Amino acid sequence: MHSSPLRVTPGFSLRHGVLPITVRVDPDAVQAIREVGKVLRENTDEAYWDGVTKIYVVLLVDIGQPGPEGAVAAASSLLQRRGWTASIDRRPETVWMESPKWPDNGLMVRGAESFASRSSLDPSAQEQKKAIADAMAQTGSTGIVILEAERIDW
Repeated sequence: MHSSPLRVTPGFSLRHGVLPITVRVDPDAVQAIREVGKVLRENTDEAYWDGVTKIYVVLLVDIGQPGPEGAVAAASSLLQRRGWTASIDRRPETVWMESPKWPDNGLMVRGAESFASRSSLDPSAQEQKKAIADAMAQTGSTGIVILEAERIDW
């Protein structure tokens, strides 16, 4: 019996089967994340790789006055009180967090000031920087963080 070589159609993944899939953050996890402060802006973003479209939820949140430890540390403390655990701690810039309540979801906490000060030619990054600068100017708060939630396992 003769077998022909396997042919893969571009855009389809052997790893995930014949059809492309879309993965999203658990809505209950997003709701819990929103509760750490005042949501100033919320968007979704997406990335595509190997037949998988991953939908991220990106929140710009004012957590109030962060204190001397900084906004990222204060936000991660508020999230820890809600069951999230810091897995990778790179304060004052970022903290990667996970939760046993939502084991397939992860959360990146970023300082808005450090994000806004980075240089980038990407138009979407420029829009994000403007939104952050506008939020900081409107609120006068130093406690603004970017919370990026994503599905990490499917």
